[in-house]
Amino acid sequence: MAFLIDFYHALMTPTLKTVGDECGAKNRWLCLLRWVAIFAQLIVIGPGVGVGLLDIADVPKYLAVVATLVLLNIYLSRSDGRAVFRGEGALFVQLSLDVLALTLLLNLSKGCANPLVVIFYLNAALGPMILTGVWNNFFLLITCLCYGIVCYSGVYMQHAGIPREIKLGSELAVLIIMWRLTTFLSRYLTTLHSDLEKLQRQRARVDNLRMLGAVAASFSHEFSTPLNTIKIRLSRISRKMASNSDLLLDINSAVLAVNQCETVLRSLFGSQSQAESIQLNEITIAPFIEKICDKWSAGQSDVQLDYHADQGAIDTKCRLPKILFTRSMIDILDNAFQASQGNQAQIKVAVSTDNQHVWIDVADRGIGMEIKVKERFGEAFISARPGGTGLGIFTALSLLEGLGGTLHVLDRFGGGTTMRLQIPIAKDVL
Repeated sequence: MAFLIDFYHALMTPTLKTVGDECGAKNRWLCLLRWVAIFAQLIVIGPGVGVGLLDIADVPKYLAVVATLVLLNIYLSRSDGRAVFRGEGALFVQLSLDVLALTLLLNLSKGCANPLVVIFYLNAALGPMILTGVWNNFFLLITCLCYGIVCYSGVYMQHAGIPREIKLGSELAVLIIMWRLTTFLSRYLTTLHSDLEKLQRQRARVDNLRMLGAVAASFSHEFSTPLNTIKIRLSRISRKMASNSDLLLDINSAVLAVNQCETVLRSLFGSQSQAESIQLNEITIAPFIEKICDKWSAGQSDVQLDYHADQGAIDTKCRLPKILFTRSMIDILDNAFQASQGNQAQIKVAVSTDNQHVWIDVADRGIGMEIKVKERFGEAFISARPGGTGLGIFTALSLLEGLGGTLHVLDRFGGGTTMRLQIPIAKDVL
């Protein structure tokens, strides 16, 4: 079992380096294992003849089978061979040819009386590590048939009066059990491998979010000095222009705008510069989302926003950083508004839940998202809007993945785009 785990780890490691060419990595490992098997088959010829397992007259036939495997492996090691033998079906053919060759070699060397018949068990364990689904099942069938052929066509050694059929049946049962256990192990390791890749991507996004927060904090610090200078200058001008009410009104408006900028920058500095220590608040999600939507739509006269929450989601709670999540939610609503066409933007926000997650759909009636943008969805500086930075979606996706959720982009039925936020409910957030 330890060998299988080590082999699976070695099998998956080069796969990561070949940009998803999993079948190519498996083909290389099969070629390597086949060279080892060929070398082993050659060195046992002498001892096999010496102990009577292989008749001297059958040696040419034995060498012919081994030579065929050598030619096959040379061909598969070439680029044209790898181009032909691609895909899981081709891997199935390779493994089947190996089993057939093993069957021929054992038939030439006393069949199941040959101690090397246990190699069938290795093949049964190797199949699930290389094949999946129906190909794996077919390979088990071929392995069992070949094992039966070897046992019935070769020499049978009587064991304490046990009939050949009973011994064959018990050995096939062990072979099938071993195949089944290895199949389960392979699926389990595949799931762990997939989860590990997902966690690595989430960690990378959280690290990027922290870096983005550090940049925002740096910008807020750099902008604080010129903003203070502007405020001082405006204050001086307002005192000099106290008699001009119209100009004074404009100056006061400018001061108010500067104060708002300063508040936003202070918020960025306070919440983003320490991104690794973001405080999570337990929030009843449905009324919180409704409050965000109400405040956002209150300043949008040309927006028709419909909000709906399922009955099961009304009392559901999530642990979220209020400021960051609110900012991300507003960014998603802004994107839906900017993507909408016509005089009246129609946006629908729906909140639902299952046993583990809360789902928030923000749907617009825009022109939809281009395929090339959708393929790179969530990357910084990739945006469907001319002049857009994509940082809003990047930040939202990074935040949600850091919380154990994610953000999906879907085509809306009837036209438009749906942003679907997935958030773990409070009991699942650690």
